[in-house]
Amino acid sequence: MRAVEHLDSGNIVERLCLPLMAHEPADRFLVITRAFEGLAALEPDRARREKYAGFIGYYAAVEKSEKAELFDKYICKSPYGEEIMTLGQVLHDEGVVEGTAKGMVDAFLELYKKGVLTAAQAREQLLSLVQRGAAPQELVEQALKKIQN
Repeated sequence: MRAVEHLDSGNIVERLCLPLMAHEPADRFLVITRAFEGLAALEPDRARREKYAGFIGYYAAVEKSEKAELFDKYICKSPYGEEIMTLGQVLHDEGVVEGTAKGMVDAFLELYKKGVLTAAQAREQLLSLVQRGAAPQELVEQALKKIQN
């Protein structure tokens, strides 16, 4: 999937997954910003916004040296800038926290339930979270039980 085709999608799953989609390197910050904008616009529940912001932040993989440019050139100009800056706290250097790991696991389960990912793809993505140290084994094992073979 090409991210530029989904930048303005009203489908929250598509918007959350923008950083995972193919895009030109020059469009990277735009893609990240639109993912956060979609989250802010399409998810009314504050707790869920915070949870799924971790998913975007993890896959956006913004380097410390890139943060100022991302915020100055894109997020500050967004109509959702203030909300994104609050959600953008997930871009901290400390790494992925437990809530972020749960958000990523939940996001992959949601993608599977909506048919965006096959069972095999969902299992592969979940297992890769454990391999990268992004989610605890126990959390992923619970999620894997929810995926049909």
